[in-house]
Amino acid sequence: MLARNARREGAARVTDATLVHMSEVLQWPDPEAHSWEANVLTLEPGAAAESFPWDSLAALVAQPVPPPTRLQGEAAEAVRAEAAAATASSAAHALDLKLRRAASLHLQAKATQALPAAERAALSRALSDRKKQLLLRAKAALGADATGEVGEALADELDAAFTAISARLGVAS
Repeated sequence: MLARNARREGAARVTDATLVHMSEVLQWPDPEAHSWEANVLTLEPGAAAESFPWDSLAALVAQPVPPPTRLQGEAAEAVRAEAAAATASSAAHALDLKLRRAASLHLQAKATQALPAAERAALSRALSDRKKQLLLRAKAALGADATGEVGEALADELDAAFTAISARLGVAS
C-alpha cells in the first residue's frame, strides 16, 4: 500500500501517516457482529487475475443478504458514546474547536458587529479560510500531535491573521 502510494504524484499521493493511521483504525468485516458482512470475499494482496475465486464469488452472490441488525437502547447509546469520545479525543478535532472559538470571539466583538453585513460576511470568509489553512498545515506537519503548545501557537497565529484582516478592512479589533 505504501509502495503503491509512493508512486503517485501531486494531489493523488496520500501522506504515509494517513495511510498508516487508516490501516490501524480500519474495521474489518465481522460477520458475527454484523450479519450483512457474512458474504465477504477476501483476496490476497497482489493475487493474479487468473487466480480469482469465481466459484466463491458466485456462491456469495447467490445467497440473500440478511437485513442489518439495528442497535437499540443501551447498545446504541454505548456505540454513540464511544464514537463521541473518539471524536473528542482527536487532536485535529480539538485544534479545530480551539480555532473555531478564536474565530467566533473575533466575529462577536462589538467592532465587528458594527460593520455592515457584507463586510462582516467578507471578514468571516477570510477568517474561515485562514483557519482552514492553519488546520491543514497542522494536520500535515504534526499528525495527531496538534495539541497543547502547538494548538496555542496556531490560535495565536489565527488571532494575528484576524488583526491583519481587520486592519485591511479598517476595523478596530
